[in-house]
Amino acid sequence: AAISVDPDSATLRALRGSAFSKNGQPDLAMLDLDPAIILKPDHAMAYYTRGDAHTKIGQDGEAQADYDMACRLDSQFCK
Repeated sequence: AAISVDPDSATLRALRGSAFSKNGQPDLAMLDLDPAIILKPDHAMAYYTRGDAHTKIGQDGEAQADYDMACRLDSQFCK
């Protein structure tokens, strides 16, 4: 509901994407995480969460690229 009020919020989209990913719905997660990153290209958590979603669908190269970007943007996301 919050996204319908503020569709340009990268953080809201990243949070919903994270929820989808954690609930085993990585394809739905991508539908929020890709726009979150477009809206805010320095959103480390969105990159990290998209990395998790990529991992769940077997896209390991894309996952590693997202994890690397998340780490560059914010050291708390370094594995």
